[in-house]
Amino acid sequence: MIYYYNSREISDILKINRARWKRWSRAFLPPDPLGGLQSGYARQFAFKDIFKVFLGGHLLSHQKLSVPESQQILKDLTPWLKKNGYYDLRSKGGRRRMQIRKTALA
Repeated sequence: MIYYYNSREISDILKINRARWKRWSRAFLPPDPLGGLQSGYARQFAFKDIFKVFLGGHLLSHQKLSVPESQQILKDLTPWLKKNGYYDLRSKGGRRRMQIRKTALA
């Protein structure tokens, strides 16, 4: 089972401003399939989407890169991340639920 998170949960857990998180998600993810900005549906993020947006946001805010540069870096890193299991939802011991833990981020 894949667990989805919304922007509020992610911004609270990662201690990132919610508006900043939404701006990053619009920059690094394709349009939401359930609707646009004013559709009434909150966007839901899988673990790999959270990782991609967080990594892209780090490149923007801490490394001071532009959005196109950050997008290109993520595009170039994606095959390596998949190959090394960063986007994999299965562990070596079987299926597990990916969770963001508050204690791991504190």
